[in-house]
Amino acid sequence: MTSNLKCPDSEQLIGFSQGRLSDKDLAQIANHLGTCRECEKALLRMDELCDPFLSTIRNAALSPALCRADLGVCIENTFKVIQRHFHSENEAA
Repeated sequence: MTSNLKCPDSEQLIGFSQGRLSDKDLAQIANHLGTCRECEKALLRMDELCDPFLSTIRNAALSPALCRADLGVCIENTFKVIQRHFHSENEAA
C-alpha cells in the first residue's frame, strides 16, 4: 500500500464498485485507489468476477481509443458479456 489509508478489504472494494458506500468512504477509497496499484488491480479482478457487464463498460471507458479502434468488436464483446450475464442469472433462478 502506498497511501495513508489502509488497503480496503474485498467487501469494501465491492461496495465501492457498486456505489453502496457512504460518500465519505467512497471518497477515501477512490483516493486510495489513485495511489495503490495493488488495490486497483484487485478492484478490476473483482469487477470481472462480480459484474462482467459493468467491467466491460468500465474498460471501454478507460481505453476509448482501443474501443474506437474496432468499435464492432467492442460492441460484439459487450453483447457476449450481457448474454453470459443474463444466462447465468436465468440459471440461478
